[in-house]
Amino acid sequence: WSTGSFIDSMQVGGHIDKTGKGAFEDLTIWLLPEGSDTVGLPKFSTTPGKDGSFYLSYLPKDTFDFLVFEDINFNKIWDDGVETFGFLKGIPTSSDSSLIAIPYSAERFEFPNLDTAALDSVANFVDTTSSENLGLISFTIPPSADSVILYAHRAGDVLFDLCTGASKDTLKTEAHYYAPGKYELFGYLDLNGNGLWDSPSWTLNTSAEPLISGQTFEVKANWELEQPIILPNSKEDKIEP
Repeated sequence: WSTGSFIDSMQVGGHIDKTGKGAFEDLTIWLLPEGSDTVGLPKFSTTPGKDGSFYLSYLPKDTFDFLVFEDINFNKIWDDGVETFGFLKGIPTSSDSSLIAIPYSAERFEFPNLDTAALDSVANFVDTTSSENLGLISFTIPPSADSVILYAHRAGDVLFDLCTGASKDTLKTEAHYYAPGKYELFGYLDLNGNGLWDSPSWTLNTSAEPLISGQTFEVKANWELEQPIILPNSKEDKIEP
């Protein structure tokens, strides 16, 4: 890439800071004019390597907004609301080898499929069986500046609401009896307090609210367990270059 009789010599490189499933090679990186309210065609584009790294050379001296997304329908455009994405704005090209990290998540907050009849059946079992057949579980939730929207479920037939407000102190929930089995925790930090999970917004320059995922625990009959919860570190809703 060059302009006029001079060869552009600026560069930019880095990696995709990805969470969730999927291959890096399936992602597309666009360089867009800085301050674009809407996403049009890119000035430059590339694809990351298998390890998520990328490098562009022979760029003009300029500042760009970076967009990374998975073009799931192969139409060579970004479909907002359909295709997962991440971005980093206000990145200048450079003559040195400084690197950037573009956040990208393939995850969304979704409730698991729940079987209403199974939920009622398990609830009845917990209410009527001996405590020796159940596990007594409490949770410790670290301090959070934001409300914690959190649930525990077991294969679609048990759902526990562990939501709590912001707190400067570590919280320990009241112990309850759980049916034996393997449970998964899922939720998010409600940064703006609207009670909904907010996906990233290019227009508002806000990242997705941090998800709580990938945490499991097992309940065994006649056991007591104090299960720690790990919250995302980020409390910021703005993406800064």
